[in-house]
Amino acid sequence: MVVVASGETENPRRNIPKAIRRVFWRIAIFYVLAIFLVGLCVSSEDPNLLDAIGSSAPGAAQSPFFERFGVPYACVGATTALSCLVYLNVSNRAAEVFFWISNLSAVSTLIVWASVCVTYLRFYHGLRHHGVDRDTLPYKAPLQPFLAYFAMCFCLVVALFNGFDAFFPGRFSAKTFVPPYIDIPIFLSLFLGYKFVKGTRFVKVAEMDIWSGKAEIDRLEPTWPVVTPRNWVERIWFWIA
Repeated sequence: MVVVASGETENPRRNIPKAIRRVFWRIAIFYVLAIFLVGLCVSSEDPNLLDAIGSSAPGAAQSPFFERFGVPYACVGATTALSCLVYLNVSNRAAEVFFWISNLSAVSTLIVWASVCVTYLRFYHGLRHHGVDRDTLPYKAPLQPFLAYFAMCFCLVVALFNGFDAFFPGRFSAKTFVPPYIDIPIFLSLFLGYKFVKGTRFVKVAEMDIWSGKAEIDRLEPTWPVVTPRNWVERIWFWIA
């Protein structure tokens, strides 16, 4: 999310590093800590946990929020159309549909994360080729590029072995093979198709343009307001991230 939003962020040299650090603490507090507390209340051996999965019990509903202006109607319409899938729950095959949707979304997310790692690795080697010290950047992740290589390999391994049970004797079928792996040919067809139609090619490390836009950011940086904490809670939050 931080990578996607960085292109439209005001004062990215200040806000992107703060956003990365705050995302870490928000995940650690609101997700990891919450899961830990729930785990203290609900035993992992509770039979009702497995029963909920077997009966395809629906999860908590999500309330949509709409704005009066600036709403991308095409995107809203496309995502709203997917809400019709909830009516599949009236049949006895809801668990099978959930299996398809969960595999499609999970593998596509892994492919996106692996692509982000590949993009970063090319950026990393581009900086090294042009002699740019990472210490001069507003933010640098620790243990790079090893973490990026690990994350890329981990995502690819999970995506490739996500449906390995389909290759067990007597279990191979379209229902067990297609959902875990259909995202991979879709991604390759879209990527290679764009390359073929647009006639683009991979940019060599020596030809990477890493300086475009820097002069504009240098010019705008003094004009952006400096955000200061207004109370002791914000002082602590600003000190953490």
